Amino acid sequence: MAALALLIAIPAAAQTGEGTISGSILDAQRAQPIPGARVVLLAEGAGALPDGDAAFIPGARVAVSGEDGGYRFTGLPAGRYRLHVTRVGYRSSTLGVELRGSADSRVSVSLTVQAIALAPVRAQGDAPQPFARREVDEAGQQAADAARLAAERLRLREYVPTDVHALTQADVLEAVTLGEPDVFRALQRIPGVSTRDDYTAELWTRGAPWDQTRVFFDGVPLFNPLHGVGAFSGVSPGAVGAAWLHPGVLPTALGGAAAGVLDLRTRRATGEGRVNGLADLSVVGAGLALDQRVRDGRAGWMVAGRRTYLDALSAGIARATNDDDLYIPYAFWDVAARADLRLGESAALEASGLVERDHVRDEVPGVVERIAASWGNTAGRVTLSAPLGGWRTRHTVSVSRYAADVRDLPRPDYEAGLPARASRNRVAHLALAGEVEPRGGWSGGWELSRLAAGYRGAAPVPNPRAEDRPLFSPARSLAMGAAWAERRWNPDGRTTLLAGLRVEGGEAVRGGGPVRLAPRLTGRVQLGGDVSLSAGVGRSWQYTQALQAGGLEIRAFQASHLWLLAGEQVPAIRSDVATAGVEAWFGDGWIADLDVYARRSAGVAVPRPEPGTAAGEALFSASRNDAAGMELSLRRLVGRWTVSAGYTLARSELRADGYRWPAPEDRRHTLDATTMVRARPGLRVGAALTAASGASFTRRFSEQIGDEGGDPAEDVRTGDPGAERTPEYLGVDLLVDWTRRFRGWDLNAYLQLRNVLGRDNPARYSGSGSCAQIGPGCQPQDRVTDQFEPGLPRLPLVGFRVRF
Repeated sequence: MAALALLIAIPAAAQTGEGTISGSILDAQRAQPIPGARVVLLAEGAGALPDGDAAFIPGARVAVSGEDGGYRFTGLPAGRYRLHVTRVGYRSSTLGVELRGSADSRVSVSLTVQAIALAPVRAQGDAPQPFARREVDEAGQQAADAARLAAERLRLREYVPTDVHALTQADVLEAVTLGEPDVFRALQRIPGVSTRDDYTAELWTRGAPWDQTRVFFDGVPLFNPLHGVGAFSGVSPGAVGAAWLHPGVLPTALGGAAAGVLDLRTRRATGEGRVNGLADLSVVGAGLALDQRVRDGRAGWMVAGRRTYLDALSAGIARATNDDDLYIPYAFWDVAARADLRLGESAALEASGLVERDHVRDEVPGVVERIAASWGNTAGRVTLSAPLGGWRTRHTVSVSRYAADVRDLPRPDYEAGLPARASRNRVAHLALAGEVEPRGGWSGGWELSRLAAGYRGAAPVPNPRAEDRPLFSPARSLAMGAAWAERRWNPDGRTTLLAGLRVEGGEAVRGGGPVRLAPRLTGRVQLGGDVSLSAGVGRSWQYTQALQAGGLEIRAFQASHLWLLAGEQVPAIRSDVATAGVEAWFGDGWIADLDVYARRSAGVAVPRPEPGTAAGEALFSASRNDAAGMELSLRRLVGRWTVSAGYTLARSELRADGYRWPAPEDRRHTLDATTMVRARPGLRVGAALTAASGASFTRRFSEQIGDEGGDPAEDVRTGDPGAERTPEYLGVDLLVDWTRRFRGWDLNAYLQLRNVLGRDNPARYSGSGSCAQIGPGCQPQDRVTDQFEPGLPRLPLVGFRVRF
């Protein structure tokens, strides 16, 4: 059909004697298209073109170059013409063109940059903050909708892949998290992210364990930033200004993650000099966030903290009832802060930090005997932004440290249960880094870092046969250097390509050698309207990993998993990923996404998969993880009612020592849906649903046996790796959120009803029993009983907020 149309058009043009002049307007230095250039065509003899607006010249024809820099004039008689091109910031250009008969003349023009001296203008304003609280009236709701759309547009502008997720305050509220707003739990509602049960805020990103999703706090890595032994996130939402989840091809500037990156950015101070505040009170804890902009907006500070009051509340109940068993000697707290200072007109200094701690001192009946334990993260960074040789640069020094310490307290007598044993667990990261901000499509940076990890305590073994076991004390450090560069360009105005290379090197590590390359390539094509396609491939390296519990037994209270650092014995995880997706915007703030992915990770440390008794065997096996899946989502971001629905079809498998089995994080089907309705100004009603197939687990059988001295010991046997599945999960949660303005303050109360259906969703797997714990002659058809910790019951939760 196209050929037929062309054959018809050619003789028609010949008969009319009309021709065409077309071409492209380009930047002479970068060879990039220049959109918005004014192109004026004038027949010879009409006189020279003035410097003003040539559109007013009689007989002139005017066009404006499009996004691809192209222009076109049609229906022109043969003759001589003058072409005049202007664009603000470029030197204008004039040239002659001769059109003969019905010919099609192709004329492209390159413009050179011309600096224009302008009078200085100072502007001050607040950048869009996705986590900012909004007013309760209609104008405030419109501002909240605008912020949500702005976050999505910023995502499209900054990141090429369509599977990147931007999280806003509205997303956190609609997710109906546990007791209080929680960033990590809100992310569990999006496609591709799941978790073990209701009691953990861990993120299983596309079938990978929690330690393979690296959390960055203003570019500083955190290690297991969770409270309540995993129940709540370790970063208060009052300190968060933006949150980005990268589950596929990672940004070139960020390394150290095998499956995904959660990039948290602290919020800047707002307002016009007064102190702004937000106070929270929930069943989980109490929090306070303050910020202030000072010195005419040239400086600002923010601090946000929270603490649980579970220890104080349970102590009061124990005294009132005269029952010491009701006292829970546990508490957590965290404090995050940020300061900004402008240095002159072109430099700025930033500093931010986080301290989060958990403490338990005494005995928790049925959980742990008398111990004194504390664990948590400490992180901080200082960044100087300044021009250097015509480039805008950022220089950062940062430190991050995770520490867990457990020691025994004197016990009057021995009681059966989980014996407490002293242990120390450490992970530390120190870095000096520099970055060149994007210019002309290029950006890059470098980093010098030192990683250290150490553990001292009872040896974790697959089959503990006695309470007293040898001391286990691995410790090592790893010094590295890294450099990265990436290039972004738009070849035709509709296509965006981003190519990057990260080079990491230093001491040789198992599976990686002394130099590790991490190339990344992503692209997006705008098909027309609001539909875009994206695809990408990339590689990343991870040097710290937490050995998952699996069939291991650590006869001590453990605040976290056992952290391992890559070296000669421990492999680095090499992860290769490929993604593709399509995204469409339509209607009133509707977005639909379809993403597919495939990931292969080599060097993942897992417990030995061989069934049976594994006493004296190696601590772990190096496995390969193959994961693939499809994610479908539909969201309505703005309006009186909003909705988000996502479905994930995925698989995640492990291979090691000749075995192949589903990973513990493998959930084949997951459905998440949330909705929020504004019943009236200040009153919102929401609901959230999660339905998921069971996760795989390896059966573990244990029995008490006697040893030569007559003291009891434990014999542990494991079944086939990943051969079983936990029951299916189904949870429905409701939310009522009420806000009212009172004397310039916003008063907010909310009520959550968790597990409305009262489903018995089993939590952590705790063991199995049958056939005298799989003795000789036990057959697969014989009855086996699996034990799980009880799940979350139907539970009402209330909370209050005050914003001033």
